[in-house]
Amino acid sequence: MTVTGQVSRPPLDSSYWPLTDGSYEVQVTARRLEEGSRWVVHLAQVATGEEDREFRRVAAGGGWTVTAQFPAPASGDDEVLFLVSTYERGARRHGCDLLNSPTRPIAGLSLCNNGERPIIMLTRELDDGSTLVRSLIFGARPDSHWHLKLTAIGAASRQVVEFDDRAGKRGAVRSRVVVTGLKDPRLRVVANSDNGGSCLIGLDPANVTTGAPLKLEGLAKARALLN
Repeated sequence: MTVTGQVSRPPLDSSYWPLTDGSYEVQVTARRLEEGSRWVVHLAQVATGEEDREFRRVAAGGGWTVTAQFPAPASGDDEVLFLVSTYERGARRHGCDLLNSPTRPIAGLSLCNNGERPIIMLTRELDDGSTLVRSLIFGARPDSHWHLKLTAIGAASRQVVEFDDRAGKRGAVRSRVVVTGLKDPRLRVVANSDNGGSCLIGLDPANVTTGAPLKLEGLAKARALLN
């Protein structure tokens, strides 16, 4: 499964693949970067308590890629959460944080353009073959207006759903869309507010495995680790 976020506009992808021994291979790719820009990349896996893997990369050919392998959790009940934190060295300090999980509902997290507000996408296949897509933005200005665009891309067709929403009194923007007629669609949500806020997250769940239900407490724990 791949989750996509933005590095002050250029995209960052985090993908994982379950291996036959129960471990996971995680790959992070940044694209459309300034040639020669210098980056620090941290990879972590919450369930095993392994130390973070740190990489230093210089953008070549417009980007870079890092790969790491993490062991399987000691207990099958442990939530597997992969965290990526990357930032550009130097004065600009562009950066991006991403999270993804192989449990169901499938989920990813990315930070919005202010570097503090997170957007979460959760997706689950329903009994009739349709796909339920939920997005949640936290920390928005209460009562701010938002325009959201969900794009779902299947093997032979795509669907686009656009709608307006308003943040609640606690600053949460919630959406729920059911996509029909597409098998394992690639999903992308772009959200823009009336005060210049911008959020982007994408999920490609085709490689996902089935595990224990994801708890939102796990996402909160992972978000705290990214701070």
